[in-house]
Amino acid sequence: MGGTGNDILVGDSGSDILIGGEGFDTFKWNELTSHEDHIVDYNREEDRIDLSELVTDSGQTMEQLLGTIDVKVDGDDITLELESGHTKQVIVIEDAVGQFNGQGSNQPSYIDGNTVTNESALLNDLISVKFHD
Repeated sequence: MGGTGNDILVGDSGSDILIGGEGFDTFKWNELTSHEDHIVDYNREEDRIDLSELVTDSGQTMEQLLGTIDVKVDGDDITLELESGHTKQVIVIEDAVGQFNGQGSNQPSYIDGNTVTNESALLNDLISVKFHD
């Protein structure tokens, strides 16, 4: 669990519940494991997901890695499934759909109902670095 500052939370082996709290938080994965991790309080304006270690370990480019991610909408949650061989890492971003469906926001919309309309743009938004003062 993070605090009031800018935190790095790591989804390690086992199923994790990641809570960043206030600040610009980074939710990071260093390796793929066959578990389901949950991000409880993702904030589109501040937080990001860091998969850079997965690229380093696998020898893939980030573009290749992003191409292997299956993005799904499940109610109010966004689910990312990363599969490599017999390993399937699941990352559930709880209650995040409302941040990406254009309702009540000036941000671009990538979700319509239960359909992801622009998967690559959504992944880029989730993974891109948010700049702050």
